[in-house]
Amino acid sequence: MAHRSVSELAGQLQSQQGRMDTTRQRIERIESELAQLVQTLDNSREQAREARGRLEDAVVSMGDLETTRQALEAERRQRTEARDLARDAARTSRDTSHALAPGWNRSAPRSPR
Repeated sequence: MAHRSVSELAGQLQSQQGRMDTTRQRIERIESELAQLVQTLDNSREQAREARGRLEDAVVSMGDLETTRQALEAERRQRTEARDLARDAARTSRDTSHALAPGWNRSAPRSPR
């Protein structure tokens, strides 16, 4: 019976060692996966930091472009007003020169050629 008891204990010991090996392998696999997750998280944080930097640069650029757009819009309005004033002045000058020209009479009928 002693031999049987030793065999049973040996079997139990071997079974426990097998479970411990399986558990160690599982722990190693989990640690490896955890290391990969930490690396992925670090990479994601770095990418987010870089993206925030690019976003900040883009926002600054948009602000600069908006300022430029407003200045160009104001310049366009000024040039449009100047053009309209020049047209009015040219029209007035033309009308005045025609009115002062000898033989020019707007109410007189034109002679056929």
